[in-house]
Amino acid sequence: MRILLKIFVILLILLIICWLVGVDRVDYTPYFETEYYQATMDGLEQEAAQLSLADGPVSIGIAKVNITPVATNGWNNTAEALPLAGYGKREGLPAEGVHDSLYVKVLVMQVKETILAIVGADLLIVPPELVEQTQKKLAPELNLPRAQLFYSATHTHSSVGGWSSHYVGELFAGAPNAGIIDWLAEHFARAIEQAMDDLAPGSIAQGSFAAPDQVYNRLVKELGTELSTFSYLLAQQDKGKQAVIGIFDAHATTLNDENMTYSADYPAYWYEKMESAGIDLPIFCAGSVGSHGPESSGRGFEKARHLGEDLADSLLLHLQSVNRQDTLSLAVMSLPLELPPFQVRISDHWRLAPFLVKKLFPSVGDPYVQSARIGHFIWSTMPADFSGELALIHENRLLTQGFSSTITSFNGAYVGYIVPEKYYYLNEYESRVMSWFGPYMSPYLNEVLLRMTDDLVALR
Repeated sequence: MRILLKIFVILLILLIICWLVGVDRVDYTPYFETEYYQATMDGLEQEAAQLSLADGPVSIGIAKVNITPVATNGWNNTAEALPLAGYGKREGLPAEGVHDSLYVKVLVMQVKETILAIVGADLLIVPPELVEQTQKKLAPELNLPRAQLFYSATHTHSSVGGWSSHYVGELFAGAPNAGIIDWLAEHFARAIEQAMDDLAPGSIAQGSFAAPDQVYNRLVKELGTELSTFSYLLAQQDKGKQAVIGIFDAHATTLNDENMTYSADYPAYWYEKMESAGIDLPIFCAGSVGSHGPESSGRGFEKARHLGEDLADSLLLHLQSVNRQDTLSLAVMSLPLELPPFQVRISDHWRLAPFLVKKLFPSVGDPYVQSARIGHFIWSTMPADFSGELALIHENRLLTQGFSSTITSFNGAYVGYIVPEKYYYLNEYESRVMSWFGPYMSPYLNEVLLRMTDDLVALR
């Protein structure tokens, strides 16, 4: 009996030690009273002081490079299988084949000395290590800094894995593979360099249309609002080549964890339809997908096909009446974002200690909030699954100032889901499991984005 009592006391002491060391209270300090907020605001002030608007003829460059691993005999000329990234239920199993090829695609626009390169990839996210290695591999003579690169992903849940580390990263991307980041970076750098080499005089058109039947609020269903705007940017070189970027806010999850083949999900069918209509390079970027899911009929690839083709049909109708402009106003802002400590919760008021989270989670990278003014279109990017409910607020606000807008996700770092503050205590995947930085990330990022876009709108 005494032995059992001793064991119980020892276990109790160990439990208390683990609690004291591994658990901390959630920090409710108002974000605007913190050092990280002040550091970001100081950076924004410096960025705004250097901001200028380039006006003049626009040049366009486009390129794409295949990143389907089996397209080069396995990956890196080996027969080694890679895990399929996207769903934890797959438990890191390797891809079993290819349904449709995966690409990294680039559209570069230049006005005078100002350059904006938009990089879209058929990946779950754009991992921070990939961005870092791509930057190192770019030819120095390009003189293309990270601040002028806007990354995004389709957010397909049936793409290349093996690029993450630590327990949480491996849940979604499978076991890490030492060479996959370098291999992907080679392809990304090649696509960017080819697009820069392709620069030629051209013209730009931008527009949008509503697609309410193709998206729903998956977080709170009919209790919340929906952002149903499909935004597009058409770029054409004078010599004829055309590219179009499509941005939509529905998660690329028409294919579930039962699919074990590489696929870009519904964007693959959108690509196919756009290419069959004569578009040389269709690029799809995930919009503010953080609270929105895809609405379509059928299951599996049938569901993906219906959604992709429906969106393409609508876009092709709108492209018939666009007016391209061969002169453009262009400005680009890239703001390094200071973050609060991790606040991964185990209850409403208790969180895992930040040092412990760093042992379990992969690096979030160097997060940026980026915005560009492209004529009367404001394109912003976020290092997160950004909520469509939040993006709708910014869209409506900018419309009152004469600007259309969009916000894309997965810009080369990843800080989890950003959903409205009112949902912070909601016991859902987006608001609980994937909310990593405390109760005020939503108002913090909203303020940062508001200030940046106001600076862009004010340019003359």
